[in-house]
Amino acid sequence: MVVFGSVGQTVVPESCTVKKSQATKVRPPAAGGAKRLIHPVVVYPFRPPEDYGDLETLYGLVARLDAQRETYARPITVLDRKTHASLQGKPRFEAFHRDIVARCSDVLDAWCVDTCQMWYAGLGRAYELGGPDDVYWLIPGDFNYGARWDRRC
Repeated sequence: MVVFGSVGQTVVPESCTVKKSQATKVRPPAAGGAKRLIHPVVVYPFRPPEDYGDLETLYGLVARLDAQRETYARPITVLDRKTHASLQGKPRFEAFHRDIVARCSDVLDAWCVDTCQMWYAGLGRAYELGGPDDVYWLIPGDFNYGARWDRRC
């Protein structure tokens, strides 16, 4: 909704309204023996820590998931464009992004106002690639994966 002019005057542009013919249709369920996949979606932290230990542990898991294509779809990593821009030129980030993140996941660069929008962008992309009966797994990238008690998996 866009507000123009005096108080109380609200204008909703026609391009923002959904006509009946434009409504998104729900996909039908997968046929009989169709294989369900798990779609891992990682939200890369807005501000990665100086120590990449937790991220290295997380992407070790992501690489293992990527190798199990009969169970898992190719993982998706959502990376905010502001984060990407602020870290460009930093050798540690560029090497980690190129050699680890991009090798074991598809990177979705998105302009996001917060992590909720990152979750939504990643989930939406995974759903576009997946099916209605698939499972969608949202994985936070800013969790303490390197802690001793977290390494049991």
